[in-house]
Amino acid sequence: GRYNHIKDQDKNVISIDTFLKLHAWIETVISKGDPLLEDQCPKPQVTAPLPIGASISALTPLQKNLEKPNPKIAVAREKRINRVLREQRLSVQVLEPPRVRKKRRVQKNIEPTQSGSEVEKEVVDLSGNTRVSSPPVIDVPPSSCQEHHDTHKIHSQSSHHGSEDESVGNRYVPNWRLRNDLRVCTFHACKELVSHLATPAEDEFLGALSNVKVISCAYQTLGQSVVAQGEILKRHEQLNHDYNEGFNNKLSLIESAHSGCASRKKELTDVMKDLERERDEWVLEGEKRALSVELARSEVDRQKLVHEFIPVVVRRLHTSVEYRQALAVPVSLCYTAGWLGGISLGRSEEEIAGLLAETKDLDIEGPKSWETKYRELFAKQVPYVQKVADSYLLPTADLLRVSPDIPAPRLTAEVTGSTGEQANDIDRRLPPSHHEIVSM
Repeated sequence: GRYNHIKDQDKNVISIDTFLKLHAWIETVISKGDPLLEDQCPKPQVTAPLPIGASISALTPLQKNLEKPNPKIAVAREKRINRVLREQRLSVQVLEPPRVRKKRRVQKNIEPTQSGSEVEKEVVDLSGNTRVSSPPVIDVPPSSCQEHHDTHKIHSQSSHHGSEDESVGNRYVPNWRLRNDLRVCTFHACKELVSHLATPAEDEFLGALSNVKVISCAYQTLGQSVVAQGEILKRHEQLNHDYNEGFNNKLSLIESAHSGCASRKKELTDVMKDLERERDEWVLEGEKRALSVELARSEVDRQKLVHEFIPVVVRRLHTSVEYRQALAVPVSLCYTAGWLGGISLGRSEEEIAGLLAETKDLDIEGPKSWETKYRELFAKQVPYVQKVADSYLLPTADLLRVSPDIPAPRLTAEVTGSTGEQANDIDRRLPPSHHEIVSM
């Protein structure tokens, strides 16, 4: 199978519903489209044949019931049909006026035809010999051709069946010898077809005409045809003129409308430029507003960084255990160098030796190494400072909560191994203060 494509006059693909709703189907194209996929092909609604040599299965109860219907249902259906027919006959008898039936004898009228053969007029059932069903009975009383359209009476099929003894003398029911399986391609078939195209009355009228009358009628018909052809040509010429004039008028209207489109296009272009400029201004205003908010937030963060963050970081760094541990050795060496330089002033060597003997944990080589330790102090990396540097992506509020891994010592702490005890250890590693040296 394939997808059927239906296109309208504008070559647009439409559905079957739209196609059925069109007022006219002129220039509508129905073509084969792309082939259907295997899973979209409609399934055949037939029963698969039995294989060769297979036996026919027995009928099911439902099939038996279909082949042998219930006699009660058949009797009831027949009664209903007879009742409907009886009501139809009664209604026809009520509508038709009463008339006296006259017995007429069917006469066999022999009339000559164009072929010269004799045809016996009788009622013939054409249901099996003609290509179309028999038309309803038309009773035409004898009158002139001018009064034919005013006097004919058409009777229904029901009245035809009700009056079987009606006269059939005026009925034109030709006795066709043609069959449904024959082609009109032989002499006899063509002759019979031409012979039965006209009624016997028309054949009689044409047969009574003389050659002069026939030629006169032919010339008259030819003249009428020529006049009609001239009228048709004039009408065609007038239609072409009207069409061309209307086409020119429409073309002029289109050209005038098109000429006015240039100014309209310019106006719309200017309006579009104004709208684009306004849109850009709105975008810039939004970006400016966002940048202003971000700038204000950055200014607040900068002020908080200067006023709060830097002092907090410096205070935490100075009070941190790791920083004080880093300062312990250089400061101790500095105090030792200064203390050793101060005890030599105004004292003898014996007094200096006595003081050195009484002092515990004194590094005599301190004055030689304190400068090296002092320089190493500035190059040493403090973990707290590195921790703050690694948190550069955090906001200011979170940066203020960054603390050293080892909390600051508390002087009130007395627990062994606490940060307060670690601070006391650092103080003990420092040299004695100036007033302690003077007291000694």
